[in-house]
Amino acid sequence: GLAALDQARATGMTVSVDAASVGPLQAAGIERFLSCIDGVDVVFANQSEARTLAAAAHSAAPPVSVTAQSSAMVHRLNSVSAARAVAEHCGLAVVKLGAQGALACNSTGDYEYVDAVALAAQGAIDTTGAGDAFAAGFLHAWLTERPLAEALRAGCALAAQAVGSVG
Repeated sequence: GLAALDQARATGMTVSVDAASVGPLQAAGIERFLSCIDGVDVVFANQSEARTLAAAAHSAAPPVSVTAQSSAMVHRLNSVSAARAVAEHCGLAVVKLGAQGALACNSTGDYEYVDAVALAAQGAIDTTGAGDAFAAGFLHAWLTERPLAEALRAGCALAAQAVGSVG
């Protein structure tokens, strides 16, 4: 994997990396993962992956606690904070929030958030592959220079479609 990253960088290709899941991140070493993503174009992570990476980056703001704010807003604010910490290592950190939508934060701390796309009437049947579908939808729109919010919506739309069937 590291050789592929090096080769892609050397040839000027756009490089995106998905954090995969917290267990393998911890097993491989979070600090090592952060050093590997230095300079990549896009890093995808779900909420728990982003928070785990942010904690290791030592730059995330303390989590917002639930007070008068809604739980969804608190999760979003915590995810923005985590995305900002991850974005210090890459061009763009994209955090997949499942039913809460998605957000992306660049290395200057600016971020964009979009709501999730409504699921079909049957709802979510199987979430296997939803993250990969999100990345595919996002990358297609982003690489064709669509606005960031539109790329996030494209990722959410493809993920919503993926969860509507088994596998």
